Order: sequence, then structure tokens, then C-alpha cells
Amino acid sequence: MEPASNRQFGYTGLRVRDLDKAIEFFTNILGMKLGETVETPWNKGKFATLHYEKDKHALELSWYAKDSQHYTEFVEGDQLDHLGIYAEDFDSFLKKLDQAGYPVKIGPTQMGQFKWAHVKAYEGIWLNVYCQVDG
Repeated sequence: MEPASNRQFGYTGLRVRDLDKAIEFFTNILGMKLGETVETPWNKGKFATLHYEKDKHALELSWYAKDSQHYTEFVEGDQLDHLGIYAEDFDSFLKKLDQAGYPVKIGPTQMGQFKWAHVKAYEGIWLNVYCQVDG
């Protein structure tokens, strides 16, 4: 089993109603740097990654179209979308979660150099478990 030292808290995902306005707030008001914005056709969404220059932890802003499987009506206080957990031994960590009663609900999926799976964990908090793949 993979030791916990081979995992790290990578980012926090917040759900937003207006991605452009959210990016404007976090960059212009809070001074964060925009890393990338990615369209995600598989879930009819978009996300943007932001960070402070010397900070390893990132903020992911997630937006979903009304016909996305992940869309929900916006309720103040429900902005936490998911937590990103980097796991060097991806399969071992997913197995540990499954054995604890938290099976993979979406994925695993691979795009480019990253592989990930979504797990609905304790009290319904979504985890995006991810790893970097060779090649």
C-alpha cells in the first residue's frame, strides 16, 4: 500500500456561476496568476487553474453548462466542488478508498500527461485523485 507521504494536497476546486468574472476577481483583486483555462467536453464544463507565484497549492475554478451531469442550481455556500489529491501510486490509493467504502464514481480518465478519477468521499465531498503518467 502506498504510504501517505506519496500523496499531497494539490488544489481546491470551487464551482462558479461565471468563470470570466471569477477569474477577474481572483487575478485583479486577489493578485493570483492564471495558469490555464481548459474546456472539458466530457462534462460540458470549463475550468481555470490559478495560483500565487511561490505557492504549490492551486485553486481550480469549475464551471458547468446547465445540461452537464455536474450542473446544480447555485446555492450560496455550495461552492466547494472538489479537492484534488495527487497520488504517486494512483491505483493503490483508489483501491484503499474503495476498501474504505468510497469507490470511484467517475473515471479513471486520462488526458495528456494526467490520469484522474473522481471519488465521492466522506459526507459527499468529491475527491479528484490524480497522477502524472509517463509518455
